[in-house]
Amino acid sequence: RIRCIMKDSRGNLWFSTFSSTHGLVRMDRSGEMREFTVYDELPSNDIRCTCEAEDGSVIVGTNNGLAVIRGESVERGYTAKNGMRNTVILTVCEGKNGEILAGTDGDGIYVFQNNTFQRIGMDEGLGSDVIMRIKRDDQRDIIWVTGNFGFYRHRESTRSMRPMSWRIGSNTTVCMTDPTD
Repeated sequence: RIRCIMKDSRGNLWFSTFSSTHGLVRMDRSGEMREFTVYDELPSNDIRCTCEAEDGSVIVGTNNGLAVIRGESVERGYTAKNGMRNTVILTVCEGKNGEILAGTDGDGIYVFQNNTFQRIGMDEGLGSDVIMRIKRDDQRDIIWVTGNFGFYRHRESTRSMRPMSWRIGSNTTVCMTDPTD
């Protein structure tokens, strides 16, 4: 099964496979394939999501934590060994200051920066700790967040989480697209 397909700035396609063998598959512009797996130090071969960071690295959300791939190698990873209480990452996004935001399947959002992380959850204003999508909106200086119970905007400058005035309902996925894609 394929959970996510991403095209990076170099024209590579990244396929997030949800399998015990293939992990994250990169197809370059010539059609050559390269698999990144637990043998390359990914936390899991069950890949749920990816996004490209501004520096060209690829942020990878798995069923067992988060990883960052730079070039041909896994540069770093975060798992339960680093203190994550929930390692099932459903969505990833880079903040405007280079921090990584990872939405989990039950523990809110982890914000990773400088090899440490903090958690944003229901105590900080989320209506649910299940985070389905996170999308950065530079035009509005907002991070959009969808969860099991609602739609939120997170203003990075003030670290405030604010629900939208309308509720979508339980288990609804909102498709957020970039018109330049």
